[in-house]
Amino acid sequence: MLIKVCGINNQANATALSSLEVDYMGMIFYEKSARKLTNTNLCTSNLKRVGVFVNDSVDKVVKQATLHNLDVVQLHGNESPSECLELKSTGLQVWKAFPVVSEQDVAASSAYDGFCDTFLFDAKGTLPGGNGTTFNWKLLDIYIGETPFWLSGGINETHVDQINKLKSSLPKMLGVDVNSGFEIAPGQKDINKISTFINELK
Repeated sequence: MLIKVCGINNQANATALSSLEVDYMGMIFYEKSARKLTNTNLCTSNLKRVGVFVNDSVDKVVKQATLHNLDVVQLHGNESPSECLELKSTGLQVWKAFPVVSEQDVAASSAYDGFCDTFLFDAKGTLPGGNGTTFNWKLLDIYIGETPFWLSGGINETHVDQINKLKSSLPKMLGVDVNSGFEIAPGQKDINKISTFINELK
C-alpha cells in the first residue's frame, strides 16, 4: 500500500515526511488552493515529487515540472487523453484525477486507459481537490480498467479498517492519497497523525 501526502508547501513538513514510510509528496500549483506551493526551493531526500495542476497548458506543466524536479504530474481539470499522452511523452508520470459521485464518474476513466500511468478517484466538491469529503467507495466495485488507481478524498485516521478491507477487494488500488484529513491548518500537516495512520495501515 503506497502513501502519498498532498498539499505540502513548507520545508518543515517536507523534512518530517522524509523520515516516515511515505512514498510520494504532493505540491499544488493551482492558484485558488489554500495549499498552493509558495516555497520554490522545497527539498526532500527520498520522496517522489508530484505536482498537482488544474487545466494548465502542457508547456506550463512541463516548465513547472522541470523547475521543481517533479517525477509525476497529477491532473485535476478537464485535461484530454491527448494532453495526458503528450505529457507522458516527456518522460513524466501522468496521473489523472476523477471526481466521483456516481458510477458514471468511475466509468468515465475508461477513455483515459492507456493514456495515463495512474488514475486517482477523488470526492467531488466545490474545488478540484482538498475538499475534505469522501465519496461512496463502493462505487469503485464497477472499475474494470487496466490502469491502477489511488484512493483520495477526505481520508483520515478513522478510515484505516475500511481501507484495509478495500485492499483485498480492489486489486488495482495502488495506495491512498491523504491531505486535509491530517491537517492542523491548510498546508500544515499533523505529522504524528500521519505516522500513526501509516503504522496502522501497513
